[in-house]
Amino acid sequence: MIPPDTPNTPDTLDVSGVPAVLRVQDLVVTYGQHRAVDGVGFRIARGESYAVVGESGCGKTTLARTVLGLLRPAAGEVALEGVRLDQARGRDLRALRRRVQIVFQNPFAALNPRMTVARLVDEPLRLAQPDLTAAGRAEAVSALLASVGLADRFLGRRPHELSGGQCQRVAIARALAMDPVLLVLDEPTSALDVSVQAQVLNLLADLRQRRGLAYLLISHDLGVVRRLADRIGVMRAGRLVEEGPAQQVLHVPAADYTRALIAAVPGRGRAALVGGAEAGDEAGSGAAGGPAPGGGARADPLAKPAPATGAAAVPASELSAPSSIGSSQ
Repeated sequence: MIPPDTPNTPDTLDVSGVPAVLRVQDLVVTYGQHRAVDGVGFRIARGESYAVVGESGCGKTTLARTVLGLLRPAAGEVALEGVRLDQARGRDLRALRRRVQIVFQNPFAALNPRMTVARLVDEPLRLAQPDLTAAGRAEAVSALLASVGLADRFLGRRPHELSGGQCQRVAIARALAMDPVLLVLDEPTSALDVSVQAQVLNLLADLRQRRGLAYLLISHDLGVVRRLADRIGVMRAGRLVEEGPAQQVLHVPAADYTRALIAAVPGRGRAALVGGAEAGDEAGSGAAGGPAPGGGARADPLAKPAPATGAAAVPASELSAPSSIGSSQ
């Protein structure tokens, strides 16, 4: 279980009436004749975390690249803080891009191996705050590292001298240096060791709470989605087939495709997601709804699941990980 004092808002966050940081409407992105994104629309409010889930090739990455301004849509709108990103050009586009940053899946590939941590975080600061003195930038770099749980002793290290979790913290600090309102999280923990995944998730939850950040989470890991997302959009073949609050989508899915995604999660993880059978009952059992060991019938965890209460359940991969956000792992 997540400790009660761990930042966790998906069950309670109310964004009604909160202005949208990101608004996507009737978005179409094509590669030749193929519609990679086909009529997608959603909004993300300030301080909200919105997850897009689906199998590989469904259009998640194309959607994220369009939100970042790296791809031009064939039709539809992408607006960041009310300004049409899909229509911006030149200096206006560069200014908008600073307000939306990305945390990549592989932190080792995202960082220049020849740069020290100090230079890696200082580089975006030079763009975001060109009037800062050298001393001011050094102080800002130190503060950014502290905000992600890294001490000054890491300033002179290079990426190969860091663990995966430490590299991802540096990548998050780089993104924060641009003072964004929206972070695109592209599978932010999938390349990390199991023992540090929960630490990075706790860090992201804490940063969102303290800074009022909005997140667009791209993930296939429903456990990560359950931990971070307020709302979920389920994507298939370029279209959103279901959208709603995280609790509703995971516990009472409306679309057959969503049910299939949940059913594909291994037993213990699925039990944590839907709040159904105990993990011990899941272990070694057959398909959902099949007979339990010993001949008794086992309840289908996707059928009429019990409503969740309290802190969100975490997948088995997170249960053994420390919860402190201050760790340098």
